[in-house]
Parts: sequence; structure tokens; C-alpha cells
Amino acid sequence: MGRRGRRVIVFDHLGYGQSEMREGQDLSLAAQGRNFAELLHRWELDRPSVVACDIGGAIALRALLLEGAAYSDLTLFDAVTGGDWERGLFALIRKHHAVFEQLPAYAHEALVSAYLRNGTKQGYRPGVLETYLAPWLGSAGQAAVYRQYRRLSQADTAEYEHLLDTIDIPVSLLGLVASRGTRGQDLVVATPEIQVSPRFVTRMPLLSCLSSYSDPVPGPASPCSMVNIAAAARLRTPIRS
Repeated sequence: MGRRGRRVIVFDHLGYGQSEMREGQDLSLAAQGRNFAELLHRWELDRPSVVACDIGGAIALRALLLEGAAYSDLTLFDAVTGGDWERGLFALIRKHHAVFEQLPAYAHEALVSAYLRNGTKQGYRPGVLETYLAPWLGSAGQAAVYRQYRRLSQADTAEYEHLLDTIDIPVSLLGLVASRGTRGQDLVVATPEIQVSPRFVTRMPLLSCLSSYSDPVPGPASPCSMVNIAAAARLRTPIRS
């Protein structure tokens, strides 16, 4: 994108990656949506293109629909957007977070490594998985992982679902239908929670290779981070509460 003259801004959400991680932070989707809208204002970005994956989808949608953010277009891939997404490992960790917080370091590392590997079908290049994994290791990193799970809630996406059909910018939906997971399949094939006017929506049913799933970029600590694209350099911005 940089070679095409776009300015690319990549950042870690509060509580993630190189941004500050500590107890007492508000890491809810509602708070992250407010943070994102404020960042766009502080960076003086006029209707940037926004690309978001995983929970970044919900954060981008909250900022757009509830926090007054304005985009020129929005791309969501393998994203949490709404509907029933509190299930699987996510639901298990939320219900038993105190148990997961006490995992021995080797068991925690194995769990997070497996989670990251499940986010890509083609695997990672040498050293990439270690880069994504590093912020979540050690006592501080392990505590940060399960702190995030405690604060994420489906209630924060339910608040904007009735506004989805008001979106009037181009929206592209990309799903990892060839991956081992099901979220991408739900998004592209069923997409029951996305009620955006069809004339604005482009569905791309196969995402075979995406750089943020195979190569590290300045900023995100894992494929769960959001990539925010504006209009001719790359900027890493850690966030402090």
C-alpha cells in the first residue's frame, strides 16, 4: 500500500502488544471503540480507509456507528461483527479465566501458540510466530491475555446491530474460508449479522494469503490487532492509558 502512495498507520490497542498493559484498564469493545475514534481525531485523518480483523471489526463498527468516526470505506476480514460470537475457546476462557490465569508458563505458551497457528492456513515464516507471541509471555503478558477475555462482551456488539443497515460507505467482507476456523465462513457465507445495504457490500469468499497473517508489521502483536489505513508512510504508535 505504501508503494501505491498510501500512508499506512498500524497500532496496538490499549492492553495489547507494545501498548500499555496493566490491571484496571478498560479493555471493553466500547472503550476501544472510543479510543479508536479519538485516535483518528488526534491524527487528523479525514475519512481514512479502515481495515480490521477479529475484534478489530467490532471496534471499527462501534467507532463508526456509535462514536462519530467517519471512514471512506471499510474492509473486514475474519472479523467479529455481531450476532452470537461468545462461543468455543473464547467462552471457555471467559467462564474460567481464573483457572487459565494460573496455567504454568509452558502450558500458557502452548495454548497461545496454538491459537495463533489456528489463524493461518499456510503457516508463518521463520521468526514471525515468535514475534507475535512475545508480548503475551511472562507473568505480565500472561495476565494481559486473560484480562482481555474478561472484558470482551457480546453486549458491546449488540448495541450497534440495529444501526448496521445505516452504513452508507463501501464495505468489503473477507473470510478465511479455507482456514480451520469457522468465523470466516460465517461472515462470508451466512453473514446474518451484517445487514448493510447490498449495494455497498463486496464479499470475497477466499482469502488465501494475507500479509498480517504471515509477516509481522510494525505495531500489531497478533493477528487480532486492527490495521488502520489512511492516505505515504508507516507509523507505529503504542498507546498509554
